[in-house]
Formats: sequence, C-alpha cells, structure tokens
Amino acid sequence: MRIMRLVLAGAVLVLTLGVVVQTALGVRSSSKGVSASKEVSAADRVVVDYYESWAIYANSYRPAAVDFRKMTHVNYAFAKIEDGVVVFADPGADPQNFAAFSSLRAKYPHLKVLISIGGWSLSKGFSTAALTQASREKFARSAADFMQRYGLDGIDIDWEYPVCCGDAETPLVTTEYNPAVDKHNFTLLLQELRKQLDIKGANDSKYYLLTAALAASGEQMAKSYEVPEIAKVLDWANLMTYDFHGGWENVSNHNAPLYDNPADPSIAAQWTADATVKRYLAAGLPAEKTVMGIPFYGRAWDNCPATNNGLFQTCSGKSGDGTFVDQDKNAAGVFHNWDLIMRFVNKNGFKRYWDDVAKVPYLYNPGTYTWTKFGGGSASSTGTFISYEDAQSVAIKAQYIKDQGLKGAMAWTVATDKGTGSTPIRSGPLTTTLGDALLPASITQAGAKPKVKLAGTLAGSVGPGSTITLKRSGKVVKTLKAGTYKITVRDRSSIHNFHLFGPGHVNKKTKVGFKGTVVWTVKFKKGSYTYRCDIHFKSGMIRHFKVK
Repeated sequence: MRIMRLVLAGAVLVLTLGVVVQTALGVRSSSKGVSASKEVSAADRVVVDYYESWAIYANSYRPAAVDFRKMTHVNYAFAKIEDGVVVFADPGADPQNFAAFSSLRAKYPHLKVLISIGGWSLSKGFSTAALTQASREKFARSAADFMQRYGLDGIDIDWEYPVCCGDAETPLVTTEYNPAVDKHNFTLLLQELRKQLDIKGANDSKYYLLTAALAASGEQMAKSYEVPEIAKVLDWANLMTYDFHGGWENVSNHNAPLYDNPADPSIAAQWTADATVKRYLAAGLPAEKTVMGIPFYGRAWDNCPATNNGLFQTCSGKSGDGTFVDQDKNAAGVFHNWDLIMRFVNKNGFKRYWDDVAKVPYLYNPGTYTWTKFGGGSASSTGTFISYEDAQSVAIKAQYIKDQGLKGAMAWTVATDKGTGSTPIRSGPLTTTLGDALLPASITQAGAKPKVKLAGTLAGSVGPGSTITLKRSGKVVKTLKAGTYKITVRDRSSIHNFHLFGPGHVNKKTKVGFKGTVVWTVKFKKGSYTYRCDIHFKSGMIRHFKVK
C-alpha cells in the first residue's frame, strides 16, 4: 500500500495513497500455464480488511466501532523493523488497539487478526533482515514473538518491495537494497517465518497464518518474487490491485480498473486487476491462494478537459483537494470513501459516471468548487476528475473473485469506508457489499435481530440494504389478509433477485438493481406463501408467511 505520513495533534499518522449490481464478465482462466486449483467454497473464502493504527486519529474509527461480521481477517497496519527486529510503529496507538481487538474476541469468534509488517514508508530494514541466515532467524523470531505477545493469529509481510522501492519522500539509503539477492532472500525470509510460526504453533496447539502483500505490476512481480516458491509457504497472497494510476501522472485514469478499456492510453501496460490476477496465476500462484485487493478510497486530478467527462484526459496533475488536506498538504489528491459519499457523489457539481468496460465508476465536475486548504482559508479546483469504487463496482469484483475461484478479497482500508452514520457499530457500503457478497450469512448476519417477526407479516427488511412495503387502498399495511396489494421493493445496497409465489397463481419474479425500485400488484388468497431474496445470484433470505 502506498502511504504517507500525516502529523496531527502531535501524532504521526499514515494515510493511504495507494480503490456494486451486475455479474462480472469472464470465467475462470484456463490459459496455458495456469496451474490447476482447488475449488474455494464460501466457508473457505476470506475477506481481509486492513485496519491502520492511525484510524483512531483523523478518522476517529476505533476497533469497537467496526462491524467485523463483514470480514474474516484483519491485517493490522503496521509494525516496523528496527535493528533487525519487529517493534511498534506507533507506540501511542498500537498497545490500545491490540487491547481493543483482544476484548472483541468473544463478540466476533470467527475473526483472525494478523500483524502486518512494513508498508510503503516502513519497508526499510527488510533487505538487511533477509540478508543472512542469522539475520533471517533474528527477524523471524522477533516477528513471531511480537505476534504471540499481543495475542494475534498470524503475520502479514508488506515489503515494498524486494529489489526496490520504498517511500520516495523518505528514500532508503543506497546500501539498504541488495538487488542481486533480494528476490531469493525474500523467499528464504518467508520460509524462516513459516518455520518460526510452526514452532510457536506446536507449543500453543494452534496454527498461525503467514500472508504477504504483493505488487500488482508485471515488471515488479518479475523483479521481486519467486512466485512458485513463496506460494508454497504462504497461506495466501494479497495482490495490491490498485494504485494503477494516480496524481503522479498527468492523464486522468482509473485507480483500480477490473478490465482494460481499449480507449485507455496506457493499455499496453495491462494495469488492471484482471491482468494482475492472471499474471500471478500463470506464474504459479494457485487460485485458492490468490486474494484480490480492492481500494476503499479514490484518486483525483484537477483541470481535466470535459471531453469524455474527464476520463483519459491530460490534466494539470493531482487534485489540490483531499479528505485531510486541510490538516496535511501531502494528503492532496486522495479521498476516503465516506468523504466521497458526503461531499462528491452527485453533489457539489459532481456527477457519477460508469465505465462499462473497465467496470468502475468515476466522478467529474467541469466547473469549479471550493475547499478548505492546509493552514486555513479556502481554495478552489476546476475540472476535477475522481476515480473511486462504489457498491456496484465492488459487487462486480466480488463476483469476479467467485467466477475465477480465488481465495477472496482484500480491502485497503476499512476505516476509509467507515460509513457516514452515527451508530456505535457501523460499516460503509463497500465493506458491507464485499462481506455480504463473499461470505456466508452465518458470519455476516451473526447476532442480527430479525426485523420481521410475525408469520403473517411480509413488510420490513428483506435483505441487506433492501426493504419491502405493502399498501392497500393507499395505506401501508404489515399484516396480510386476503385482497389486492401494491408491493414496493427497494434496493439500497446491491442487486437482488426477488421471488414471491403461492396460491392463486402468484408467481412474481424480478431483479432490482443498485438503488432500484419495482412495484408489484398482487392479489393474495388465503394460504401459505413464500418470499425469497437472492443476493448476487446466491441463495439469500427466505420467508414463509400466511395470508388469513
């Protein structure tokens, strides 16, 4: 993940710089060179969300506020390396966050928490730690000790990257990298970590997880990883399939396109999630160990011409605005999803558009809007283009993951999609859509109180983000008696298939799209009926009710 430092109220934060409904196109790849893979069942699928130590600062999103039913694993970002051993990256936040996760174990018994080591600005130390057998053992023992000390379930390695690069704003010393040996030493480092985790596990009667975040570009993959070898020791790999484009370029483009758009001027680079997944599969990473990344943030450019609604246009560079640019000027050009919902999606002159080839949305405002700049006062931007994710694109990517038989999805980060409500426990639309699409209801709906309690009641919640309302003679009713009703079904989160059937030749079927509405006129007779809501073409909620 690309990250940058942000100083607020004396605390060092880190912000990502690093992205729901029709089915995804494409079927599982059968290209020559792709190894055969095991089927991944819903029970075996993972949804990994990164939780950043600094989420408690600017985002004010503490672990207790997260709806962990929508994920299976949390990668806690980050720990760092000092003198070859793993230590806190943020001593002011890390201990209290670990204590919070420990206290949530009983409430979310399915949840596994891993410590992620490294990141874009904290990868200094990896090359030296991986250099010799003695240094690898020292690092691996310290990482395993750190994990065990704080009651965690595994280790995630986020070395960005073997052979190069690190945070350009705090460049690593030239002796830090060892290009001739980093690639193989990364394999050896992971093997030593697996060994030390197994030693801990034998003593604890527990299996500890080992994962890694891997670069998306084909060039970096070839430079940095012995893919077949690291696949043998990793439980899965989190592919960072985002940051394909951003403010470091002058041409507006998608942060995390699923597919190539032929109009993309950089199409030759194959900077898409689909191309990245297929590269790794062809290189020897099994599908059942492949986790595809999804960004929960957007990237923006200013002064983009109105042609094609700002997409693929030469702009002046990254936007001057950003979610926290009023607190740190280096936060320009990056927007958290909750901020996009509150300020930009079809608001303040911005209009949402959809790239039906790349399968991602974008926002464009040909006019001018104002924002608060760092240090106070106002500034303005014109012709702003924002690439982001919404519930529609996330659902399509979730379907792609299922179609390709992948292990699951990874999100950077849960705090950037913290939701806009004020309830004590909340999650945003991307977190909810992703979890509901990939995980069994036994996890995502665990502990939920049914909103429809009576056998003779149909009205109420019929699925995540969906409601059904019944009217007779213009008045809303809840308890059904024989007669003719108008039934309104509204969907607020993702695509659902609705089916109502029973006596009197009642057999209504429809699909309601994202934020869609459908109205049925139904004549009920006395008897038993069945109402079914299937989510993303997967068996969902079924209700049986009687009409008196």
